[in-house]
Amino acid sequence: MTPRRPADGFGSAIGAMVSRVGGAGAIAVSSALLARRLGPDDFGLLAVLTSLATAGSFGASAGVNRLLLRDTARNLAAQQAQRVRSDVAAARRILLVSMPLGALVTFALAGPLTSGQAPVTVALLGGAASIAMAALLVQSDLLRGLGELTIANLTTGRSGGALGLGLLCVALLVWPQTAQLEVATVAYVLALAAAGVVGALRLRQRMRLLPRPAAGPAPGTYDSSRAMARAGFPFAATQLTALLASQVDLWVAGAALPASDVGAYGAALRLTSLVALPLQAAQLSLVTKIAALHLANDHAELQRRVRRAALVSGAPAFVALLACIAVPELLLTVVFGPSFEAAAPVLRLLAIGQAVNVASGLAGIVLSMSGNERTVLLVTSLGGTATVVLGAVGAATGGLVGLALGSTVSTAAMWAGLWWLAHAKVGVWTHPGLHRVPTTNRSV
Repeated sequence: MTPRRPADGFGSAIGAMVSRVGGAGAIAVSSALLARRLGPDDFGLLAVLTSLATAGSFGASAGVNRLLLRDTARNLAAQQAQRVRSDVAAARRILLVSMPLGALVTFALAGPLTSGQAPVTVALLGGAASIAMAALLVQSDLLRGLGELTIANLTTGRSGGALGLGLLCVALLVWPQTAQLEVATVAYVLALAAAGVVGALRLRQRMRLLPRPAAGPAPGTYDSSRAMARAGFPFAATQLTALLASQVDLWVAGAALPASDVGAYGAALRLTSLVALPLQAAQLSLVTKIAALHLANDHAELQRRVRRAALVSGAPAFVALLACIAVPELLLTVVFGPSFEAAAPVLRLLAIGQAVNVASGLAGIVLSMSGNERTVLLVTSLGGTATVVLGAVGAATGGLVGLALGSTVSTAAMWAGLWWLAHAKVGVWTHPGLHRVPTTNRSV
């Protein structure tokens, strides 16, 4: 029995969308429950720690998640499935080193970025969460490369995916002690670990289907684990800087603003992050196809697919953005409670920046999967740096609203830059559209 090739088309897109909708619902419900249980101060601390753990997970995974996804898809397409086993063995050796380092960095940053308010036990749990999320990243991307999209989609995503956050919602509903920050953090780590067990069991089944070499170990895609680590670094750095560009303003808030303001900012940021989930679902459903089409130099078909996916995912996102701009007070009060209504101006501004993200389509993933990871790394690094500078100046001069304004300007410019570069370097427009637009095939 041979492993399935990664699926593509509307079937996989719908599956990814359904899982992302579930993940969005889990984020919304868990965030609402946590906000109402903990109050603005502790919710703000937990929001910063969760963001730190997510960033730490990208360092802990060392980029081998995206590397395994890309190379597994390529090896299966080239009828070289035996190489996957060797690649996975090399990835394990890398993760034995990178995971503890990612957890250590998460723990070390927890104090400074929460103005010393996060308890040591909670900071330690944040490090544990970064390891759990890194395991989920690697498992889900490897499963996706093997063509197992259902579990991959359920166990991946910011903050833990649909399965992990769904389990957290259950824990919050049945465990009254989660009204305490430490207990809520424990529940979060346990939920991530449980989701990881589900993904690991499915991955074990899929790996058994891979053919074994007739004699001796099959050669891997890379000569050594060190070579694989070098190849994975641009992916790790790109994922990390992309996250920082969208989350570093929360860290600035944690370091510069009162805890109650951090909670308000975190609530607004969570709502706008939900808006981008349909676009992320489209990325996950097409990521392997983008790599294959670029390898085949079929950029006309690549453009048709990514623009169609951007249209399908962008339509619900723009509806949600209009609601964030038109009735932010109502949304914040309904979801998080009356104590978070002060974040309404912040939500309006962040929604405007997110609109540019949605309008740019799948620009970032097109660049990454076409050999332009370093370009994405440069642009997202500049975007994150600009967010820190403009956000810090804005927080010092205008508090919450000033921080949101600085973040909106920098992130909007970053997404617009990626959109333009996708066409300049790959020959593909990525903004939403249905019709086929002729492009000139070119190699990158």
